Amino acid sequence: MILQRHNYNMMNKEMVEHLSRESFGGNASTVEIDGQHYSCAGANSWIDNETGEIYMFGNMTEDTVSDEIRERGTRITFRVALDWKGEYRTFHGGFFRIVDTFGDKGLSPRAQKLLEACVDQYNTIQVKKIKKLA
Repeated sequence: MILQRHNYNMMNKEMVEHLSRESFGGNASTVEIDGQHYSCAGANSWIDNETGEIYMFGNMTEDTVSDEIRERGTRITFRVALDWKGEYRTFHGGFFRIVDTFGDKGLSPRAQKLLEACVDQYNTIQVKKIKKLA
């Protein structure tokens, strides 16, 4: 539970801050949600292969990622939907839902399960926050 809380906090703060400096569309493409099309942005991260702990978000270069993280971690990209003109635009800069993750498949079953639980938690909490704003 502690790691899930840590990962949620990383998604809620560091991921959103990273996404606010990213371009959208491109490789992250678009997604259809409830009949609406939304652009997406990709948030790059490093995650511990065994535990699933998120180490960091950002555009990683060899200078910014330690050897220890490279040895113990897997690079994962979170694809996040962006609504820059509709009802979600004032919430978290418009980034309102993690639609999927992709990248290296080196995560243990435990880490994969935690990652999935954290994405579900993030999306569930975002929906509740958005409904409060409506």
